[in-house]
Amino acid sequence: MRMPRRTTLVLDDDVYEALVRESVRKYGTVKALSRVANEVLRRGLLQ
Repeated sequence: MRMPRRTTLVLDDDVYEALVRESVRKYGTVKALSRVANEVLRRGLLQ
């Protein structure tokens, strides 16, 4: 299995807030933000 890569993204406020809401809704914490971002990007890019 490949190791995850770290990167920095500059997100618009509305995108960040939507990711935070989804993270809290789905996982109960903002600490899952990277996980949620990966899920959203996969759905959008790997269809």
